[in-house]
Amino acid sequence: MPDAQSSVRFYPSRFGQLLSTVDGYGRANHVRGVYGAGMATAAGKTILIVDDEPAIREVLTGYFEHAYGPRGFTVETAADGAGALAAVRRQRPALVLLDIDMPGMSGVEALRGVRAIDPRIPVIMVTGNEDTRVAGDVIRHGAYSYLPKPVRFQYLEHIAATVLGPAA
Repeated sequence: MPDAQSSVRFYPSRFGQLLSTVDGYGRANHVRGVYGAGMATAAGKTILIVDDEPAIREVLTGYFEHAYGPRGFTVETAADGAGALAAVRRQRPALVLLDIDMPGMSGVEALRGVRAIDPRIPVIMVTGNEDTRVAGDVIRHGAYSYLPKPVRFQYLEHIAATVLGPAA
């Protein structure tokens, strides 16, 4: 399992009345209210990871297989937006981690597609772009949260637990 010091990291979001993101300078940005815990109840036991970078998919897959595999979750991956939509059509995931900057269909377009298929699926947008306007845009398009790269596993654990419950 990757450790919390790995080069991939997420920034925290606080849940309750407001969803917060943290920009690359450590500033919190309160974006909008969220639906609250339990959003994944209508979804299956699959976690879908969508990123065009194989190393990111591999690291995130390892994390979720270790942390949530013992609770019966499986991990599926896709390398692009079209693959993500095909996976969502096959089986509604409990959680989607979706990169924003991908060739072909962007993550924002894929997010719109996921929302059209099933708006109850929580989607966490992941990107190397630290522009807070991007965070606001994806939240307005229905993302559950926005987390910039590089990913910190302590924050990934926090955000995943708000959707899936605590790890095993």
